[in-house]
Order: sequence, then C-alpha cells, then structure tokens
Amino acid sequence: MAYDPSLTQSAAIIIALSAAFLWGVWPIILKYIGHTPVEYFYFVIYTTSLIFIWIAGFALDGSALIGNMSEVAAIAPIKVAASFGTGVFYVAASMLSMNVMQAIGLALSQPIISSINVLLGTAISFLIGGVPQNMTIGRIVLACAFLVAAVFLTSLASRARRPASRDEASHGKGEVTPRILILTFFGALGGVFYSTGVAFSLKSTTQPVGLSVMPFLCLLISGAWIGAMIICGSLMTRKKTWGMVKLVKPKLYAMITAASVVHYSGNILHAFATRALSAGVSWPLGVTSGLWTQVWGLAYGEFKNASHKAYLYLSAGVACYLLGSAVIAHII
Repeated sequence: MAYDPSLTQSAAIIIALSAAFLWGVWPIILKYIGHTPVEYFYFVIYTTSLIFIWIAGFALDGSALIGNMSEVAAIAPIKVAASFGTGVFYVAASMLSMNVMQAIGLALSQPIISSINVLLGTAISFLIGGVPQNMTIGRIVLACAFLVAAVFLTSLASRARRPASRDEASHGKGEVTPRILILTFFGALGGVFYSTGVAFSLKSTTQPVGLSVMPFLCLLISGAWIGAMIICGSLMTRKKTWGMVKLVKPKLYAMITAASVVHYSGNILHAFATRALSAGVSWPLGVTSGLWTQVWGLAYGEFKNASHKAYLYLSAGVACYLLGSAVIAHII
C-alpha cells in the first residue's frame, strides 16, 4: 500500500506552509548560476529532480508505487495521463518564468507571478478539487483577498525601489517591458498547470478517486523531465551550447542538485498536505512562498538604498501574506 499518513487539519496546514518556505527558498540559486543558459540549468535540475523523486517514491511506497499507478489507470486512465501531461506543460511555462526572474529580479517578478497563481490557481483548484466540509468558501475568498493585496503591495514596493542603474538597465534588470509582461503571464501558468494537476489527479479528502502522493509526483516529474529534455535539448542544439557540460564547475552542479531537492521536497510536503486539505485550501497556502522570495530579495540587496515608501509597501505586503495564511489556517 502506498504511504498515506493520516494528518489532522492543523498538521496539514503546517506542512503546506513548510512547503511554501521550500518553494520560496530554491529560486535563490539564480543568484549563483551567472551566465549559465536557462535551458542548461533546466536540463540539469530536472534530471536530478527525476532521480530524487523516483528514489523517494520507491523508498516510501516500495512496489505499491507502480501498483497504485496501475490501479488508478484501470479505473480512471485520464488521471494518470493528466499527471504526466501536467508535467510537460508545467516545465515549459516555468522555463519562461525563470527567464523573467533572471531579467528583472526576484523581488519584481514574483509579485506578478504570484498574483496570477493566486487568482487562477485557486479558482481552478476550487472548481476541480472542491472544499472540505470544515472549510467555508468565504474563508478561502477572504484569505485570497489578503494574498492578492500582498501581491499588489509588494509590487508597489518593487516599483518604489531606487531607479535601476545604467548597468542594470542595459541588462533589463528592474525594467518591465510589454514583452516581459507577456512572458511573465505565460510563465506564471506553470503554477496554474501544477495546481490543476494536483486538484484533478491527486487523491484527497474531496477527490476520492485519484493517485497517491508519490505515484502522482513520479508521473508529474517524468512528464516534466521529458518536456525539459525536448525543449532544452532543442535549444542547446540550435545554440550549440552542449559544450557547457564540460565548462560548468562541479560546485554549480552541486548547487543545482541541492535546489532540485529543496524544490521537490516542497512538492512532496505540499502533496501530502493537499491529501488532507484539498487543493482549494492547500494551494493558497503554497502561494505564500512569495513571502519567502521577497525575504531573499531583501537579503540579496534587491531593495538596497530603497526609499522608506518602498519598505512601507513591503511591510504591508508581508503583513497581508501573514494574514492570508492565518485566515485559511483558522488562526483568526
């Protein structure tokens, strides 16, 4: 039998918030990859993620890992196919998101991405995944309102930062052009694809027919890996950058591997939380990862020499992130 711990709602909420912390931490690797092409970064990170998730899957579920996939495939094959397909679309969108983060910085890109994830991701999760009996729609809407407010406030904080230097402007850092805005929208759909796959294919308290946690994630990462190999392999062949394999230092390989473990440890925690809460509740909690990304943006100087107004907006945004979490966690 697949590993399926019984979680109380309080424990599941804590686990979902822990997943959000891990999701907010891993993008800091962008500060260290330098001029490494995004396609090569994804080539490495999804290969290491594939290995990590399948090892974790067999460690937790044993033979039940494949058994659960076969069982669900016999009852609802569309759920198995959707898990795999979600991974393919997810990686394509997230590659766009990564390009945006490199272009305009974490503190500026994350508010835009998070707003789309809050609105579309939560709406789709609610419609497909449902809401548990002890959670009201009104409470979820109120929590999302705080999260959306947090997104807009942190966006205002980013706009109120000091003007970009001449060097930053030449690299597009801090500048949101119409093209970047369009890429940001499509890049943000990575989270929406993921939340849709979780809501539809993962067995949960409101979704009686579906995959267990590790079988779902193994199918998801397999689809994501194949998508990454096709997209990244094509780009690297066209740009003739396969030589990067020999040039990238072992330390960077280690850092990318660590980022993949952190990222997908978050996915594992979030999926187990969803199993107990439903996607409609766990997804808004996961969106609070934007709070931690803002914290890292501060730690790495993206708000250095910013005005008092920028810090005021940022403080209000952080407060709204916390209030949104507290509302959906029944703390207030």
